[in-house]
Amino acid sequence: MTAVTKEATCTEAGERTASCSNCGDVKTEIIPAAGHSYGPVTVTREAACTADGAQTSTCSRCGSVQNEIIRALGHSFIRNADGDYVCVNEQNAGGEPATVVSAAVADGYAQVRADTDRLTAGHAYQTEASAREYASSVTRAALSSAGSSLQYTINTVQFTPPTQTVDGEFVYTVTLRLGGRAAAAWLTTEPFYMVIPADGEPEPDPAPDPGPDIDREVYYLSIPRSSGGEVIPSVRRAAEGDRVTLTVLPDAGYELSDLTVSEARGRKISVWEMGGGGFIFTMPPSRVTVNAVFSKLPEDAGDYQYSTTVPDTLPGTSPGASDVILNPSPMNFSDVSAADWFYSDVRYCWQRYLMTGVSDTRFDPQGPTNRAMIWTVIARLAGRDTSGGSNWYERGQIWAKNKGITDGTAPLADVTREQLVTMLWRFKGSPYVNIDNLGQFKDAAEVSGWAVQPVRWAVANGLLNGASGSLIPQGRATRAEVAAILARFCQNVG
Repeated sequence: MTAVTKEATCTEAGERTASCSNCGDVKTEIIPAAGHSYGPVTVTREAACTADGAQTSTCSRCGSVQNEIIRALGHSFIRNADGDYVCVNEQNAGGEPATVVSAAVADGYAQVRADTDRLTAGHAYQTEASAREYASSVTRAALSSAGSSLQYTINTVQFTPPTQTVDGEFVYTVTLRLGGRAAAAWLTTEPFYMVIPADGEPEPDPAPDPGPDIDREVYYLSIPRSSGGEVIPSVRRAAEGDRVTLTVLPDAGYELSDLTVSEARGRKISVWEMGGGGFIFTMPPSRVTVNAVFSKLPEDAGDYQYSTTVPDTLPGTSPGASDVILNPSPMNFSDVSAADWFYSDVRYCWQRYLMTGVSDTRFDPQGPTNRAMIWTVIARLAGRDTSGGSNWYERGQIWAKNKGITDGTAPLADVTREQLVTMLWRFKGSPYVNIDNLGQFKDAAEVSGWAVQPVRWAVANGLLNGASGSLIPQGRATRAEVAAILARFCQNVG
């Protein structure tokens, strides 16, 4: 006989008991929290060209309100009959374009915006001044590569220094000026968000001066998007003579067929293959373009052969995709039964090739999961091919580190519950959660400072439910718990 003794809510697990009809023995089971079901989004403040907006949504189950930021639109210019450029996103009270700039300013803005997208600093800057100086060097390089003579000013919006484990952020705008006082001769951009990596190189002492008199000019690496794979550079900007490393990551079912690096005038630069998907070249005194061509492997190239030395890395498409092909093989784990609370989660991950057993017959649900396994799983979720490399996790490690998901250290260390949800949170773009939902847990104070936002996000989305009123954030994540969190992530967050 089964009876629910505590109903599950959005954020709290429930309980049910089952009694044996033969001996009367009672077994208690956890009912996973339902997770929030946020309804339609209501925009409370429209985003403008240079100002963020805001939106809210309400959970249909508990009434919890989720607040989110809508990033500024940025300017979108078209040329008018007078030869100037007008922004089509905003109009003044008279219905006329609110922003009109010259062609030089519009071109400079487009280059600065393109080169500043998803910017990551080269060092772990600890002061606002040094971060601003780095942003200045990036802006100057962008304008220089476009042949622009615009002057500029870096305006600080917000600076958050990195810690030893958590990335910092420098938010700033750029004011561009052509000279003179005409309205069309200047423009202030939308906010740009620069990540200051926690695991970056120590800040130089003294910090490099990025002003007009700097001796070493840096040049930009342009890497157009490629179908079938991705190229990740060791740096986005380099000075003449610097050695640049490129890591090539083909998608599952693809291989690299051609890789070229060309300088600004189209001349090809020598590239050396280092093995394991790595290539190097020496930076010339100009902007370079990296072009990669990936080709689809023939269907008869052979099936993927799983090796027990490569845990949790079987290929498969993202579980969020509608066309995923489920694993047709039966799940024959002797230590996972239909009565276990984690059965459906393990089955979900098994069917989608996210997790496998430690052997053909054992899943080891109470065993540990290491950090490298999580990097590999998340890389698979993103559609990356993690086969190859000098060891089974190298491809996933390189990809996850370059995406800011991890610092890449301690690959074989046990992953904790707060580390696991932090990596998933970063994978989803580090969304901000404007609610304090941790007070309901007895051990909320044990959540590390760098993990507060990720854990709030995980609780809000039903990834972490706690047990007996505790989150156990620094406890190791068992394989059963990892399966449950991954399944909830794919189903609730996607």
